[in-house]
Amino acid sequence: MDILYTHPKGFGYQPVLHMAHLAQELFQADLHIFAQGRRLGVLQKTAIFWPGRSGDEQCLVICTSPTELQTILFTSRWRKKYKQVVAWIFDSFWVNHIPWWVRKKFRIFDKLYVTEQEDIQQWRRLTKIPTSWLPWGADALRLGSANGNRPFDVLRVGRQPREWDDDENTARLCRALGLNFHGRPPFGNGSRENYRQLLATMAQTRSLLAWNNRISPSVQTHPEREYITGRWTDALAAGAIVAGIPPQTETVRELLWEEGLLRLSSTDLLAGLGEIKEALADWTPASARLNWSKALQRLDWRWRFRVIADELGLDPTPLKNELNEIRTLVASGSTP
Repeated sequence: MDILYTHPKGFGYQPVLHMAHLAQELFQADLHIFAQGRRLGVLQKTAIFWPGRSGDEQCLVICTSPTELQTILFTSRWRKKYKQVVAWIFDSFWVNHIPWWVRKKFRIFDKLYVTEQEDIQQWRRLTKIPTSWLPWGADALRLGSANGNRPFDVLRVGRQPREWDDDENTARLCRALGLNFHGRPPFGNGSRENYRQLLATMAQTRSLLAWNNRISPSVQTHPEREYITGRWTDALAAGAIVAGIPPQTETVRELLWEEGLLRLSSTDLLAGLGEIKEALADWTPASARLNWSKALQRLDWRWRFRVIADELGLDPTPLKNELNEIRTLVASGSTP
């Protein structure tokens, strides 16, 4: 099996890069990582029009956006190599970025997976390709935590509403309320080790700040569609409560759990910190254990891999072993 992935610049997609390496290990696959911005050659473009596939291998294409569906075209002789090709699109809400040749019914992908339920019907209609929901996840088994000793009350990671964006001001107000605040962790060099350190920091806090992207927009976020990112799933896997205003989506309603969310009434900084202080007064280590256990059951990447493995007719032993480990941990109530 081959896994193809085009990794964007910047730190935002480090969770996907970690997931791709994890998939390589658990599928016992070959992982091919391409640099974003690579241009297709003439022969690669014309391969779109060639007749059907004749190979006997499986391929998973991991896409941070619909544009990266073209990653399949970077693989030489792909039509003669692959029997099945499936693609997993993370920022699937950018439907206007679906390549024209995917819309034109060329038989390249057998199955598509999107991370938001609201995107399924559009993808099916525009591509005529079977499309299912496969949401964001987290490496709850290896990087998650039920740590009950958490020195921080509030952790800031990533984009925030304007009122919450000044870490010095937020820290000052937290001190006045008796809350211990941790400002944005350094991004470092963007390595996988740096990502693991971020998860370790999340495991030191009781709550982590995250907001609906329409409330806290940036140049990268969609101006209309609401969605979660890896910040939500990673925080919950690390045992933290996510404080803020979550997206109003089916994914949030079906995937996440109310005990792991502290829904603030507004973006008002002082009022929000007051609500966090009141909620954390009842916090116990059991909250971290619950979030970690729920993340193992609902968010772990291995459950997503199981769906893909079933689609491709695969049953890799490493994946099967680690899913059994998750089942055992959940059943026994053990903590890492």
